[in-house]
Amino acid sequence: MIGVGHDDRADDAAGPAVARMVASHLPDGWHAIEHHGDLTALSDLWQGMEEAVIVDAVVSGAPVGTIHHVDLLAEPPSRLAAAGSSHGIGLLEAVDLARTLGRLPGRLTLVGVEALQAAVGAPMSLEVQCHLPVAAALVLEQALA
Repeated sequence: MIGVGHDDRADDAAGPAVARMVASHLPDGWHAIEHHGDLTALSDLWQGMEEAVIVDAVVSGAPVGTIHHVDLLAEPPSRLAAAGSSHGIGLLEAVDLARTLGRLPGRLTLVGVEALQAAVGAPMSLEVQCHLPVAAALVLEQALA
């Protein structure tokens, strides 16, 4: 699983926080990776994986803290298409690029945590903090399936 985000950018820290929560509970063959950089590098991280789960903060207009569980190999959901990103390009654009280059894993899932803000230096919102265990449980459920 890949937790995407930046620890110093409020709710954008959701992905790395979930990666730390699940790291010691993942089954053999699964690893928790924290990714703080350019999303175009995701295809390098999941190279050789049959299945990858990405946890990232998203903005779709849903209530803050809402957990989205999305199959990214299916048609990208329109509600997340306009999601903001502090990563340069957005997650859906990075998946589309990997698809074009033939560099997708066999299964690719997003566990998205609806964010309130990603301001540099701001703390994570309480709504997001309270929903991180739900996101972690989804990751573990998928890894153990």
